[in-house]
Amino acid sequence: MSFNFGRESYKDVLRLRKYMVRSAFILSALMFVVIYLRPKLFIDLFIGDYDGDFLVFTSKNLRTFSIAFLIMAYNIVNASFMSAVKNTTYDFYITILRGYVIIGLLIFSLPWIFSKEIVWHILTISELLTLFVTIFLVRKEEGEIKKFLAREERLKKRQKNNPLDS
Repeated sequence: MSFNFGRESYKDVLRLRKYMVRSAFILSALMFVVIYLRPKLFIDLFIGDYDGDFLVFTSKNLRTFSIAFLIMAYNIVNASFMSAVKNTTYDFYITILRGYVIIGLLIFSLPWIFSKEIVWHILTISELLTLFVTIFLVRKEEGEIKKFLAREERLKKRQKNNPLDS
């Protein structure tokens, strides 16, 4: 994507972003479904010996935790998109919000307000809050890229109408 941005192929940048978001969502949804239907597969990968009560507890919480994967993919892909289009400030905002600020605030505040079981939902809540910021920043950046596209189209029209000006 950064290659296309560097060569000012803005249509390709927007097209690739769309493919990246779709691919990430499909993979996240697949991961979510597998975890939801077969949590024991993942539990067995990381934990060798456990009893039935632990399996029930872990399966329930892994399913709850995995909901975040559906949102996380969008945030990660778009943080990478921002980096690729040389908007490292927006990349930083998305990354720092989802990785430190929101999750840190939630992990310290929500268990006091709700029960300790809320910790399994904190990642999802953090990603959801970050999602709103990400959507706003992506729309803003896409608007800038569309301005580049419009300027490019005007230049092409001008060159087509006046071949001697080029």
